[in-house]
Amino acid sequence: MFSIDRALMKLQVPPHATLVVAVSGGVDSMVLLTMLARARTPLNLVAAQFDHQLRPTSQQEQQVVAAYAAQLGISFVAGSWPVAAHPQHVSEAAAREARYAFLTEVAVANQAQFLVLAQHRDDQLETMLLQLGRSGNPGAVRGMKPRTERDGVTLLRPLLGVAKQSLRDYAADHHVPFCEDESNEDQAVPRNALRHDVIPRLAKLFPQISAHGQHFSEALDGALTLASRQAAAMLAPLQITNGVDWRPLLSEPDSVQQLLLATQLDQWHLVVASRQQQQLLAALQEGGSHQFLIAGARVLLVEYGRLLRGESDGPTVAVSGLVLVPDGRWQAVPAGQIGLFSAVPTDATSWAPVPAGPVTIRTRRPGDQVALPNGHHQLLRRFFIDQKVPARKRAGCLLATQGQTVFWVQESPARQLFQRPLTDILSYVVAFRPKQAKRGQDDE
Repeated sequence: MFSIDRALMKLQVPPHATLVVAVSGGVDSMVLLTMLARARTPLNLVAAQFDHQLRPTSQQEQQVVAAYAAQLGISFVAGSWPVAAHPQHVSEAAAREARYAFLTEVAVANQAQFLVLAQHRDDQLETMLLQLGRSGNPGAVRGMKPRTERDGVTLLRPLLGVAKQSLRDYAADHHVPFCEDESNEDQAVPRNALRHDVIPRLAKLFPQISAHGQHFSEALDGALTLASRQAAAMLAPLQITNGVDWRPLLSEPDSVQQLLLATQLDQWHLVVASRQQQQLLAALQEGGSHQFLIAGARVLLVEYGRLLRGESDGPTVAVSGLVLVPDGRWQAVPAGQIGLFSAVPTDATSWAPVPAGPVTIRTRRPGDQVALPNGHHQLLRRFFIDQKVPARKRAGCLLATQGQTVFWVQESPARQLFQRPLTDILSYVVAFRPKQAKRGQDDE
């Protein structure tokens, strides 16, 4: 037997708390309002009804709620969504956002910590099936929680364990008035199709399916809560600057890595679609360099087993052809300074010997080949991959070249790249120092 007082105690609602009750006029919310009005726990109740102005009967329903709240001795607040404020194509999500905005305003105006909603056990099953069909994401499939936070207000759902038919029986036994929303019969709406077609068929096969669905929701919520704590503990020692080192996790099963990735994204307050999460995980396991643009124009970078937060790269600064001659002078480039010298400058951060003759500093071109220390050549594209140069940096990477032969690559991790002795011809040294490097001589 359901008890609203036990439900309130379980939800940690103290006596004399102020509760805003969302009342649509349907049987579920009207029964909830009645139960709260008759609870033994002393409460300060405010009934709030929002007219979406989407149906001809909506204003009449608001009047029914107002009259019944007055009969129960409960204060009543009415709200509406003006037609002029409707988007061109009204969706369930847009209507829901407008309704929650109104309810939150009522809660704040009445200094109410709690907003009470009338979702019940059948609603829970519908929600779980909808989420299973849409994404299969366990965090969504677990359904609605009895107590959650939204915009500084605590949302309570005390009826999640109560069947719809029990609420109808209560309304009949206690003479609770209510309205029927004709839009709930439109089976073009996925939730209505589940409610009127799919779930009744399932219930004939499995009479306890809604009860089992609620039990599954509670069990899954508990399992995911524990898993989230364990995932956070596993991720904590792997945090690096602006990201996480994923390589120690590659031995874990895919299912575990998926949970770890979801936990990390949640810690970063990033909403990433399930399909894109799978792409991120595949990139981490592959070990290459990738860039992912996600909702909100945020960027996630996968760089050789590391997952990094980044910003969308701005336009690449192209260097089409800065010609260096061996005059011992530093020349400005977007990343710092570069020059051609007869010996390695003391403040150079990277350098490479080059044959005699002018050297061109530029960004990559098709057909570029890197001169390797062993005397062989390698395509620049392959060199970038082998040296693990992030893909996002390759287009703007500076090169020291003669023709299509590359002798120095800015983004290579090695300090001195090409050590092949050039004893048969006169050689010079191309040297580079970045903007932040300490400079041992004045610019010339």
